[in-house]
Amino acid sequence: MRWASEYVMYLPLGLLGLGRWLSWLVRRVPAALYRPMRTGHREPLSVVVPVYQEDPDIFRAALSSWLVNDVEEVILVIDVTDADCQAVAEEIERRDRRVRILLTSVPGKRDALRRGWVAARSSLVALVDSDTIWAPDVAARVCEPFADPGIGGVGTRQNVYNPRGLWQNLNDMYLDYRYFDESPAQTVMGQAVSCLSGRTAVYRRALLLEHTEAFMQESFLGVPCMSGDDKRLT
Repeated sequence: MRWASEYVMYLPLGLLGLGRWLSWLVRRVPAALYRPMRTGHREPLSVVVPVYQEDPDIFRAALSSWLVNDVEEVILVIDVTDADCQAVAEEIERRDRRVRILLTSVPGKRDALRRGWVAARSSLVALVDSDTIWAPDVAARVCEPFADPGIGGVGTRQNVYNPRGLWQNLNDMYLDYRYFDESPAQTVMGQAVSCLSGRTAVYRRALLLEHTEAFMQESFLGVPCMSGDDKRLT
């Protein structure tokens, strides 16, 4: 009976593996049915970017990529201590009047996001991280689903920029899983997603203004708390 005891020892591992494969299959099947919306719809789009101690070269590349997308404006909410990024922003602002700089001394990303969407002039607002580089067609693609008035937020597929080494490549593989399987499956099955990643998330400005107080004054059972910004907005 030695062979039986050995099989029993590996049974939990086998059940765990089976569960993981079934979990993947439950997502993969509906994800295969997902199709991005192609409506040709376009609305004015403002880009809001909190900036704090970003690598200046990455920030410059990211800022240039947003402007190439023909957005209405790029609002940079920059921490007053970040002199390097201020210099980059001011240099590009002199060449492109769509760039707007707001300096802030208030710590934290939430207030920077709030300041940005309050200052925005467009009906759609893209909340973007300062190290996120867009493909040339991102603005056009993210506007298309808003042809449906029932849609309040739209996310994007994302990848690690020039992944190097084991961990960056593993993270890139995880993002592929998330945006080829998990998010499409949630969209097909529930017409919603659990979280729009803050690297690039586009919302109707009217909704952001409506929920500003709830976003800034978060609490749980009456006690002030601070959960993840992305899930809170979603």
